[in-house]
Amino acid sequence: KKGLIIQIAAHRSGFVSFTDISDEYKPLNKLCKAFKVGKFVSCFVINNDLSNIQLSLRNSRVNNNNVHITSTFSSHNDDNDDEEEDVAIVDPEINSLKQLSTDQIVKGFVKVCNPKKGILINLGNNINARVLISNLSDDYIKDVKGTYPVGKLVTGKIMNIDLDNN
Repeated sequence: KKGLIIQIAAHRSGFVSFTDISDEYKPLNKLCKAFKVGKFVSCFVINNDLSNIQLSLRNSRVNNNNVHITSTFSSHNDDNDDEEEDVAIVDPEINSLKQLSTDQIVKGFVKVCNPKKGILINLGNNINARVLISNLSDDYIKDVKGTYPVGKLVTGKIMNIDLDNN
């Protein structure tokens, strides 16, 4: 529930986190719709630690381009996998806390939900945001786990950055 597993060799596979699937975050049902078991995809190796191979399917990584790029699949039309579409980098990669600033609006995916403490949001490659229960909503939330299930796309504002404790 935290990403995709891509087989890259007979006995090797790599992991793609939700934040590395696309340059534009979408709800998971839309984000993963273009990927079917057995489909061939181009990917970029982020980390090649043999016990944990991290991959990216972001067009900006695969095509090594940071402006408008062309996708080899269409998330809007499953019948034509070869159709090309122009895709902008809507949600840039966050690889460092130094890329973030107070009051910045960010999107990410729920990684952990603890009804007593709050939720942990994956913003990027090993970058997580902690949201206390008191900061989740102006209204009372009766079912925190139901409202914020693992994998849900959320938007929030950076209130504080703790560079000393990551």
